[in-house]
Amino acid sequence: MKVDLNKIDELNGELTIELKPEDYNSNFENAVQRYRKQAQFPGFRPGKVPASLIKKKYGKSLLAEEVNNVINQQISGYIKENNLPVLGQPLPKEGAEEGDWENPADFKFVFELGLAPEFDVKLSKREKYTWYTIKPDEKLINQQVEDYARRYGKLSEPEQSEDKDMLVVDLVELSEDGSILEGGILASTTISLEHLKNEGEKKKLIGLKADDTVEVDPKNLAEDDNDLMRMLGIEENQIPALSKKFQLKVKEIRRMMPAELNEELFSKIFGENVKTEEEFRAEIEKRIAAELEQESKRLFKKQMSEKMLDKLKLTLPDDFLKRWIKVSNEKPISDEQLEKDYPHYADNLKWQLVENKIIEGNDLKVEHEELVEHTKQTLAKHFAMYGITQSDEELTKAASNVLNDQKEARRLYDEMFEEKIVNFVKDNTKVEEKEVTFDEFIEIAKG
Repeated sequence: MKVDLNKIDELNGELTIELKPEDYNSNFENAVQRYRKQAQFPGFRPGKVPASLIKKKYGKSLLAEEVNNVINQQISGYIKENNLPVLGQPLPKEGAEEGDWENPADFKFVFELGLAPEFDVKLSKREKYTWYTIKPDEKLINQQVEDYARRYGKLSEPEQSEDKDMLVVDLVELSEDGSILEGGILASTTISLEHLKNEGEKKKLIGLKADDTVEVDPKNLAEDDNDLMRMLGIEENQIPALSKKFQLKVKEIRRMMPAELNEELFSKIFGENVKTEEEFRAEIEKRIAAELEQESKRLFKKQMSEKMLDKLKLTLPDDFLKRWIKVSNEKPISDEQLEKDYPHYADNLKWQLVENKIIEGNDLKVEHEELVEHTKQTLAKHFAMYGITQSDEELTKAASNVLNDQKEARRLYDEMFEEKIVNFVKDNTKVEEKEVTFDEFIEIAKG
């Protein structure tokens, strides 16, 4: 067996693997014996089918499978032993395979590799960044007070609809002349007027009473195609032919009447220690400040990544990566769509490389104890939003359950590494802190 790397340039390489019969024969014979034990052929007892018959009928596919296993092991081993910074996965080079599957002997395979660029991340106090601290203003606090009052309020059924009500409605598909379409779509759903984005459609639904009807376009009632499918109980392939005319009939009008701002409400949300409206508003301000700090962190990371990538000017094996994306994508992707999406993909990949360089070069780690504590804090904040207080023991148990989900555990690990990277950059560069209002922050973030 022979494995050779030919570096075409700094970002592209070819890995050539040459196999001789002794490299795959024993694997192939073992595969034949395994298949004999489960194969069922007329005239033979289970496990007694001759190996020659197995080879004649299934030999080529079994051989291909075992040769492929040997190749994958060699590729993986070579990459690991030589610490190659491979991007994506190796791709077989078209037209480069040599060998006869009908009369197997020597084989030669060539795989294309995409390699990560070599670079260093050097930080200094000469580099300047800005951290925007968002001061919760009265407008934000008042909005949150109103939200809590409504969330803990009581449901009523008013006579006429207003702009923050929920409507329970029947939707019936109409034909072009406005009559009910025979065999058309009929669905019952609930519409929140407060969250309806289409102002024209929203205006139609204000001032209605039970049993009132109005003509609507269901696409204007939904946030996106997924929401539209849930609302009407349809499949994605039905959307293009969907009528723009539906009759909406109001069945019920529901309105949340806000709770009174009193000690009962305050204790439900923040516990028994909060007794006055002044204390209630102070706790809200703290919670908003904590949430806004996450927004500050996201903007800092965005500006930090843009500045670093602009400075490093990393290049990628673009042609290889585009081929790899097309091959590995679960759904077929057109060249046009690939060219449209690739710049965003490339920027994300470049930043991942920078993050990994910072982590590895500075020995940043997330210990399991840190992860558990971070998960507990996240859960505590979530429970607090609903006025629920959990003991440390209960939070530890809940955190353990969350971390048993590998996908969620990976997300939380990534979240912690991101925080460590942000803190590392803040500690090793010059960061100016600037206090801004929420509206000012929005304008800065847009720019």
